[in-house]
Amino acid sequence: MVDGRAAAARLRRRAGIPDDCPADLRRLLPRLHPVGCLEMPALSVAQVRAWLGRRSAACTGAIADIPDRPLRGAVVASRGCGLIFLDAGDPEEELRFTYAHEGYHYLGNHLFPREDAVERVGPAIQAVLNGDRLPTPEEEVRTALRGLCLAGHVHLLERGTDPPAEALAAELEADLFAAELLAPSALLARRFPDACDCPEDLERLTIHLEHCLGLPSDQARVAALRFLHQHATVGPLGVRILRGCST
Repeated sequence: MVDGRAAAARLRRRAGIPDDCPADLRRLLPRLHPVGCLEMPALSVAQVRAWLGRRSAACTGAIADIPDRPLRGAVVASRGCGLIFLDAGDPEEELRFTYAHEGYHYLGNHLFPREDAVERVGPAIQAVLNGDRLPTPEEEVRTALRGLCLAGHVHLLERGTDPPAEALAAELEADLFAAELLAPSALLARRFPDACDCPEDLERLTIHLEHCLGLPSDQARVAALRFLHQHATVGPLGVRILRGCST
């Protein structure tokens, strides 16, 4: 897994986008990589499972036993390609953020680790990454494949629930990636050079992130807290974001 900030910086370099320029991943990602997007009303696990099943997708088994429940988004990635599912009923700001969140899982959990493995070992390792053959002992050592999903990657972003403990770190990295693309910290540092770790600046930043940069209200507050913790004197607000509080 590539951390959120590193993944955002890597994508910006690839696209030639300055680090202080907001980027809408829904327009950017399909220009760079083979990624599609489907918007479905009332998106759910059952809908994703049925769509994959009708196409006999290899990743169908990964969600075969998951109980049906509403989803905000999902991503399926295999052999370097990706498909992002979005709930068509969400408002535009939620769709934009969810796409970027799922875009991280495509890039940070699937594509970038593949690219790194190919760079370390060579093109022959792609057959292993695609699940076409097992790695040789030498390949296992050289690429450190532990933790890399060889056959594909499936991620489901549930609606209204907290992720299990083992998935929390990846979810936080995905949110960080999305916020860094849509509302880059370099831009905030330039626009708010004298921001202090105080309730007034928290409110000012949150309003700017929501109404000027288009983040959903809950994510705008989290991003404002994160920025103040990193760029202002650490105080009560910084302690709250360190503890994972979003309100």
